[in-house]
Formats: sequence, structure tokens, C-alpha cells
Amino acid sequence: MLWHALLAARDLGRLHEIASVLIRYGMGDLVRRMGLANVLERAGRVLLWKHAEEYAHMEPHVRLRRALEELGPTFVKLGQVLATRVDLFPPEWIAEFGKLQDSAPPSPYAEVHRQVSEDLGAAPEEIFAFFDPEPLAAASIAQVHRARLEDGSEVVVKLRRPGIRPIVEADLRLLMRAAEFAEAENPELRNFRPQERLKSGGE
Repeated sequence: MLWHALLAARDLGRLHEIASVLIRYGMGDLVRRMGLANVLERAGRVLLWKHAEEYAHMEPHVRLRRALEELGPTFVKLGQVLATRVDLFPPEWIAEFGKLQDSAPPSPYAEVHRQVSEDLGAAPEEIFAFFDPEPLAAASIAQVHRARLEDGSEVVVKLRRPGIRPIVEADLRLLMRAAEFAEAENPELRNFRPQERLKSGGE
């Protein structure tokens, strides 16, 4: 099954980011074997192979965990699922996947202000009597702020990170294509039903 037959043009940019991270963490061979390099290069996307040895000194499981972290929330979630698969990975890999945390630095308040205005139709100071610019918590997909309504009720406002939705949607489409490719290339993987597991959220 060829990637160019499965890949939507709108996902080329994200695929280029993913391939670049994998190459930097010493997984360029995987990029080549899956045919991603050919697809991207035909589309005029340049891959920097000279960075392929940048993290070669790290153990493979550490490199993979670092790559998943850099690729963002969808891949962090994938790593967290893999951390439960003691039937597939040795203990050092499970321990490394277990280090993946669904956390991130908070978005700047200017971005938060713009996101509230877009989502709720008005600026936070127009909707709330009080809106704390400092988040209570920040994760990879959303962050949480304290606020108070005009009637005095204390509430918590959970905001999706600006720009995160198209990235997650592209990642899910690409992971589904990767699962299709993997099942077609390696029939033994069909026993693990990667496509079904992706659709069901890894259960």
C-alpha cells in the first residue's frame, strides 16, 4: 500500500515535521522503510539527513520517548498507551514510556485572551467578573483558569490550546494511514488490530 495513495495533501506539512523529528532521533531508517522520504521529497519537502546522528548516543527507548514528547500531545498519548503493553515491550521500554507526562508550559495570556474571545464570542473581562490570567494547570491539549461569574459563582474555565485541533486531527489521520500501511506490509500485525485500537482510543 503506497503512502501517496493514502496521504491527504493537507497533511504533508505535519508529515514533514514528524519525519524530521524521527530522523533527528536516529529513526531515519524507519522513515525510509515506510516510504515517507520518497513521498515528501517528491512533494518538494527537504529532509535534513545530516541531523540523523544528533541523538545517536542515547539508548533507543530514550530516543523514542524524547521523540514522542517533541511530536506533541497525540504522540504523548500514544506513548502512554504503549506504557501499558507489557506484553509487547521489555521493562526498560515500559519504564521510559511511563515518563511521558501530559503537561506543557502555559500558553501566553494574549493567546488565552484571543481563544476565549473566539470560543465565547466576547473577551473574558466582558463575560466574567474575574478571570485569572495565571492557569491552575496546563496540559498538552488544554489549560484551566479560575474565574468568577457576575453572580459571584466561582467557576473553572478549560480552554483548548490555540491551534492544537488541526494538529491532533492531522496526527490521527496519519496514524490511521500508518496502521493501514503496517497491516498491509506485515500480516502478523493484524492480530494486534492497530486500526481498530486507534479508532477505539487504544483500548
